[in-house]
Amino acid sequence: QRKETAGKVVERIGPGKRRVSGVCTVDEFRREFPALKEADDVDTMSGLFVQRMEYVPTAGEWIVIQGLRLTAKEVEDRRVRQLEVEVVKR
Repeated sequence: QRKETAGKVVERIGPGKRRVSGVCTVDEFRREFPALKEADDVDTMSGLFVQRMEYVPTAGEWIVIQGLRLTAKEVEDRRVRQLEVEVVKR
């Protein structure tokens, strides 16, 4: 199942798991996972990831934010181009 809005992609790849374009807005992603709280000072999922890591991650690095594991899947030119988001059990 693939949802495209203005060229931004959120793709379901399994139960509780999504492939997300780095330019996907946090607000847009919250339509899929409303439990994710609004983020201060960031607009995109990539920006949220980098803000919480406090550096640009390399592919394969991950962080858990509010019960969601964000994993950098594609990093290019100091930008997270694609990430995978998965619900994790607390």
